[in-house]
Amino acid sequence: MSVKKLLLGGLAAAYLLFFQIGFAYENEEIYWIKIDMSLEEADMLIQSEAEGRNLKVIKVLHITKGIEEQGRKDFWKDMNIYLTCSLAMGYKIMKKNPHLAAFFPCRIFTYRDKDGKLVVGMSKTTPLIKKLKVKDKEAIETLKSVEKTMREIINSLKE
Repeated sequence: MSVKKLLLGGLAAAYLLFFQIGFAYENEEIYWIKIDMSLEEADMLIQSEAEGRNLKVIKVLHITKGIEEQGRKDFWKDMNIYLTCSLAMGYKIMKKNPHLAAFFPCRIFTYRDKDGKLVVGMSKTTPLIKKLKVKDKEAIETLKSVEKTMREIINSLKE
């Protein structure tokens, strides 16, 4: 292999790595953003945006608070997990795929990173289609719709 090809390949790899780290905040299974916002403000927006999209926040798990109550202080700040659901969407997904119940309700997570930014993200639902060999067209469309809706909720915090 020529030096030119090695250099071009290295530059391409560096560009892709930079692009993924610098802009995408996404991989195959997780989507997230970083924002300058208080947890209280993000909490209010997540809950109101979910409600506005016919999703119910059924529980908020205050992970940081629970860990600190155990006497541990060396943990991520502002880590919460929001459990969200729509029974109508869940019905469409699970009526022929009961094994997908393990992945619902959907989750939005928050934590404060080392730079002080609030990270807000989710696990994607569309990888389930391929990984679990979902064949039901209604379930596939609903899984795509759920992921789109969750992404919209998260992206609304950037606006």
